[in-house]
Amino acid sequence: MANPEDSKVKFAKRLKEAMDRLGMNQVELARKSGITKSGITQYVSGKYEAKQEALHKLAVALDVNEAWLMGYDCPMERCGPDLRNPDPSNAKPIDPEAAKLSRLFDELNEEGRKVLLDYAVFIAAKAEYQKTPRASHTA
Repeated sequence: MANPEDSKVKFAKRLKEAMDRLGMNQVELARKSGITKSGITQYVSGKYEAKQEALHKLAVALDVNEAWLMGYDCPMERCGPDLRNPDPSNAKPIDPEAAKLSRLFDELNEEGRKVLLDYAVFIAAKAEYQKTPRASHTA
């Protein structure tokens, strides 16, 4: 039979990996998952392994597969059958700045989110902020 300590260590390692991938600290994960900071600390340290409800909250907050977080040999990505990428080689890495923007967005109330989205639309419409310059029309 497998040593229960091994699963705690593997869970803690995967939890840290998922947090690092998003640039998320324990306080942010606690806020996003609804799990106490002390609970997160105990999981990260390997003292405890999350039970089903907490595991689900962590997986959703970190956007990872619950089975992967538990240490199983399966894809890290959290997705349903209708969202599966048929060719994993086409998967894009998560941009740390996009992850940070997403975390900030999650912290805003409804009015703050609307303001941020309106501002993003305004900025995106300005040619100088776009990745590819617009073609100029000369007569």
